[in-house]
Amino acid sequence: MEKEGNTINELADVYKETEIKSSLNVISSETKKEDINVNSAYDKITGNYWYNNKSLWLMLRTICFIIILLVFLGLIFNFEYNSVKTSTIFWFFLIPLMVVIIYFVPMLWRNICPLATTHLFNFNFFHKKRLSKEGVKANILSGVRSTAYKFLIKNGVLISALLFWIIVPMRLFLFNKNDFLTLILLLIIFLTALIMGFLFPVKSGWCTSICPVFSAEKTYGINPMLYIRNQRCDYYNEQLKKVNSCSGCSFNCIDVNEPEACYFMESCSRPFHDNINALMRKIFISTFPGFVLGYMFFTDGFNLFVKSLNFEILIALKDTFSTNLLLKYSAISIFMGITFLIYNLIKYLFRRFIKEQLTLDKPNRTYSLYKRRLDLSFILISFNLFWIGSSYAMIFYVFSPIFKLSNDLSLNLFSVLFFTIFTLSIVGLIKGWNETFIQGEHNPSWW
Repeated sequence: MEKEGNTINELADVYKETEIKSSLNVISSETKKEDINVNSAYDKITGNYWYNNKSLWLMLRTICFIIILLVFLGLIFNFEYNSVKTSTIFWFFLIPLMVVIIYFVPMLWRNICPLATTHLFNFNFFHKKRLSKEGVKANILSGVRSTAYKFLIKNGVLISALLFWIIVPMRLFLFNKNDFLTLILLLIIFLTALIMGFLFPVKSGWCTSICPVFSAEKTYGINPMLYIRNQRCDYYNEQLKKVNSCSGCSFNCIDVNEPEACYFMESCSRPFHDNINALMRKIFISTFPGFVLGYMFFTDGFNLFVKSLNFEILIALKDTFSTNLLLKYSAISIFMGITFLIYNLIKYLFRRFIKEQLTLDKPNRTYSLYKRRLDLSFILISFNLFWIGSSYAMIFYVFSPIFKLSNDLSLNLFSVLFFTIFTLSIVGLIKGWNETFIQGEHNPSWW
């Protein structure tokens, strides 16, 4: 049993060593189990009934789940309206909408994500009862599952980033306008999430490990417009007579510690800094603009833009790299490598300018501030590169044909949509510009 409990003990040690007060947000209650009301216990802390109302969150998750079920039905029966396929609506409307939510309010998405709802089926209907009776011991695994569990919590962000880099470019030549292949992809992802929920405790098998979107959520989460606390993982502990918001299932979780705090912990706390997940997020941020630009390089919108400006060299390069799959991935990798080098060159200049490097024992405030500004700038560039292409596709591939909009009206809508979100992202950059890891100098929201 001592061997089997190593993972839980390691996690407990991490929480103690980092001395982050919010790491286990435990809500206490003096009442007996039959008298306890989770909503009222939360209300006592926040004073916001709507915010912690379980019925409200259940309704939002149900709506999201119904939407994804409609997508499945549309893909199965090849539904289209005014020549707009279900796969087109999914990739060019629903996915951009999801990314916008993740960028501005990442915890809202993590609280309503239909994939997470699928993954947590086992937790909600079975595992939560075990947690109530046994406490965190219910998360202890043995045998192969224990070995796999340790691998996931130590390498989750690495796997997530690799899956993200592999799957997203496949949209260009497989999924964007193909209902059948999109259906197969979604079936594989949802079934994997469901199975992983039965194999590993709470969110550790998917949401905080290998979900392809998780690495992007951690990246966008370092400066949220609005922080919403996790509403999914609470359970009543019969032994302690408490409602706990966390069972310590994961090492990489951005749900218990708010996402921005996780960013600072990975920068300044030894157990978080010295692991592959922290390193992977640095690589992910530095290569993100290049990845998005490389993806856009092969889109129809970029092709029209280049041809309109008559950039013959770019046209020739695009035609060359478009000949096969390997060359497309190579081109995207080249873009990623360029932004990676730019990022690290700027960091090197920061160190030379400041003449002090960030150390784990005595973190340098100035260096940390400049590094965070660099991270925020790269994330802002990545998001808006994505958004200019996605907002264009949303209007011209989805709304324009469905509602039969004129070209001029479509252009005006595209301009309004792009510049509204762009302006909000600039506001976010300004709001987070001077935040550091020092207590009292960062806020979980812009406001």
